[in-house]
Amino acid sequence: MNNENDSLHDALREASPDQLQALAELATWMAKHHRLLVVGRSNGIRIGATDKVIQFMREHLDTELADTVSENLVHVANR
Repeated sequence: MNNENDSLHDALREASPDQLQALAELATWMAKHHRLLVVGRSNGIRIGATDKVIQFMREHLDTELADTVSENLVHVANR
């Protein structure tokens, strides 16, 4: 787990401000459109994210927003 956290923090340090902003905007959009995502999910439409992305959201967004967003994501393997 520590290795994964180190990797996550390395990626965050290397991310541009635009990349970090885009991730925050995606999380905000997903929370705002929660109902649409639930309907899409019931019809087989899924959005995936790695554990690293989900962890980033949990660390940088408020808890309720991060929980709402992560509920609608399919966990995909880190590469």
